[in-house]
Amino acid sequence: MTLNSILSELNNGHTHMITNSSQFRDFREIYSMNKGWQKKVQLLVLNNKKALARYNIDKNEKVQVLNQGKNENTEGIRNASTKDIVEGKIGYIYIPQMISYYNMGNDIELIDEYLNNIKEYQALIIDIRGNGGGDSYYWISYLVPKLIDKVYENTTYSFWKDGEIINNYLKKSKVKYSTGFGEVKDLDTTKLVNLPVEVKEDFKYYSKNTMEISPSEDSIKFKGNIYMLVDKGVYSSSEAFASFAKQTGFATLIGERTGGDGIGSDPLLHMLPNSGYIFRFSKDMGTTADGTSNEEFKTEPDYEIQYAGKTGNFENDYCIKKVLELEEINR
Repeated sequence: MTLNSILSELNNGHTHMITNSSQFRDFREIYSMNKGWQKKVQLLVLNNKKALARYNIDKNEKVQVLNQGKNENTEGIRNASTKDIVEGKIGYIYIPQMISYYNMGNDIELIDEYLNNIKEYQALIIDIRGNGGGDSYYWISYLVPKLIDKVYENTTYSFWKDGEIINNYLKKSKVKYSTGFGEVKDLDTTKLVNLPVEVKEDFKYYSKNTMEISPSEDSIKFKGNIYMLVDKGVYSSSEAFASFAKQTGFATLIGERTGGDGIGSDPLLHMLPNSGYIFRFSKDMGTTADGTSNEEFKTEPDYEIQYAGKTGNFENDYCIKKVLELEEINR
């Protein structure tokens, strides 16, 4: 699609056209089940008569609503995998995608059983290399609470430009009325030492966001070291996980600089008024607590590995070799 080729020059993975009816249906299904601002803002775009006609969708077509966990059409999904790197000492969980709240039943079953068996291990590796994102619920509400023994707190900032589309979002999502929201001109930037200079010139609004994650009732309260393997394929919600891990010390990051654009919330959908085509775009710039732009600088690992890619076996995986070196285990 020509428009996608043009948008690709922006070098942002969240900015693209909805190119076909299959993509359209996927977004319509997701946002129909969502109870947050997406239902008020995103679904309004997807239910527009002109958009429905453009993507050949009957306005009376039923939208499938799924239940949390396992569903008839998704029970076969096998996403995560688990295996000991060193039997009885080093555990390993590979998560190729942050699958949605509605499809993660199999992952929960698999990971729960594995974690309950390794809670006394020396270390655990969480491998998210190549994970392009999905649903942050996966790690915020499930994986991290299942592992931790204390509360983890992380502060980020979101910045928005002025404009009709953004103002509509800020109002309907109620972000505009939330604690921590204000105008950039009133923001105390003393601690935001890495804030891009253009923020004060080009952006109007900001929001300070503080997230707390507490242990779940069934947490294994893992006492060993946690390592996270990352590469340039880590993006969006998996990037948010990597940034959280780095900023809070939840895990030691090993690999290469990530793909970025993980701080903030869902990209917006907007319809071209004449054609009915819908495009998606990142609506805010997200930064860490010190003002570092996540999309620009990504997340830098604690230990950078030249050949960070996932391999077919553990023996030839340089990231895993680094974990074993840090844990002083010879194989």
